Amino acid sequence: MYNDDDLSSAIAAGILSENTATAFRIHAASRGSTPANAPDEENFRLVTSFNDIFVVIACALLLISVGWIVGSVATSWAG
Repeated sequence: MYNDDDLSSAIAAGILSENTATAFRIHAASRGSTPANAPDEENFRLVTSFNDIFVVIACALLLISVGWIVGSVATSWAG
């Protein structure tokens, strides 16, 4: 994302004209998007596809097998 400092720096370097930067600011503001300084939001979804079911099953099998192995060595550590 850009901010006003980036645009001002581009104007000072001669990359953009003042009119182009002003037109871009107006265009970005009219789109109604999030502000340039706002952090990106991460959309977290627990189960997004059927592959996640396989991952959960694999994790459960791993935990059960580790608990079983540790339980056969030291019963108090199995939990």
